[in-house]
Amino acid sequence: RGSLPVALKPLVERICAHVARVDTDNWGVLAALQLPLPGDGVHGVNVRSVELHEYSERGRKECATHTDFGSLFTCDILLSDTSDFEGGRMLAPTFAGSPPHTCFEDEQPFERGDALVFLSHKPHAVGAWRGGTRRTLVVELWDGPTCVGNHRCMGSSGEERGGSRRVPPQADGS
Repeated sequence: RGSLPVALKPLVERICAHVARVDTDNWGVLAALQLPLPGDGVHGVNVRSVELHEYSERGRKECATHTDFGSLFTCDILLSDTSDFEGGRMLAPTFAGSPPHTCFEDEQPFERGDALVFLSHKPHAVGAWRGGTRRTLVVELWDGPTCVGNHRCMGSSGEERGGSRRVPPQADGS
């Protein structure tokens, strides 16, 4: 097993607090599942993955529509200034039961330092990159043990194997 690097803990704690506030204001998933956030590394809601996504000449060019299957919440934090890149817009459909400020549409700004939180099972994408460098920190949270290592844990034991997570349909309006 293991734990998150000490240097990441304060950042992850701030992200977890933000996710908990957004959930309380919008969906109530944590209350419906009776899960603490952050968890203790084994029980509750814990970090599934922390990834740096780079869109650049040598990096990604786009990210097709997908879901972050197995996670409960995804938090994207834009690290680059929007003047540093062209394209690479965060895309997602309007979510049933979600107020407008939780959706990613043209009129919703995503500026350096912004943290966009959404339910991981909702489809989302990043549009085609056209130039510069776009960096985003992506943190996924799930109701499994804290995942450590250079991979995405898949099973309830935190190991790389199949498993499913739960989101109560009544909590997110779908």
